[in-house]
This record gives sequence, structure tokens and C-alpha cells, in this order.
Amino acid sequence: MKLYIITNGFQGFGIVKTITIAENEERALELATLKFKAESETNPAYGERYYTNLKAELICKDVSKEWSSEVEED
Repeated sequence: MKLYIITNGFQGFGIVKTITIAENEERALELATLKFKAESETNPAYGERYYTNLKAELICKDVSKEWSSEVEED
């Protein structure tokens, strides 16, 4: 399994994102779309763009092993 950060181009106090574990990028985007779509239903002003314009970034290729990300600041 792989670890992805999925973003939708929106920003609040930071970047709007999900952290998703999936077999591949396609599946990660499918799972994240469901989460973003559910979130958009609580605020209709977000519109369809909130969950259809997603970008996946691979963070870890194998989550079955120990791993730590680089130090980051959002």
C-alpha cells in the first residue's frame, strides 16, 4: 500500500487535503473524491470543483515499513 496526500486547490488556514492509503494513485483519488464530496455537501458554496479537481502526491511507496517524512511547515 502507498500513502498519498490529496489536495483540491482550496485553502483555509492551510491547504485543504486528505491523507489516503491505497494500492495506487487511481484508487487514492477515488477514495479522496468520496471524502471531498461528502465535505462539499455540508457547504453547497464549494460546488463540484471542490471534489473534481484533485491532485495526488505520493508520500510513501510502502507503508508496511517504518518511515518518517521530511520536516515541513504548511
